[in-house]
Amino acid sequence: MGWDYLKNFDTSGNKIQEYFDNRYSPIKSAIVDDVYYAAYKLKQSEKIICLVIPFEINNLDDYNFGYKVMDSSVHPYYYDVPKDIFALLSVPETDFEKDWFIQVRKLNNR
Repeated sequence: MGWDYLKNFDTSGNKIQEYFDNRYSPIKSAIVDDVYYAAYKLKQSEKIICLVIPFEINNLDDYNFGYKVMDSSVHPYYYDVPKDIFALLSVPETDFEKDWFIQVRKLNNR
């Protein structure tokens, strides 16, 4: 999956976090640098996964806001998950997810 871009998106204040919170209705969310992290409950189960959505702002173009939606099951290679969000996640099931959890724990334990 590629990146999605929005045209003339207002990136001021908390607009980015509000956009993703309204779209995904997470249990808890935060932005760290240019990545949105959220604890998200899957609708078809009780499992809580981590949404990991890197984004970029390019004010030189009409399509000024881009983002890529991923989750913890695909080992997204972003590890700065806030501890309070990480604590809410379900036990990982896949090898990709288990490895991602290990990397996040290593970073959080520094």
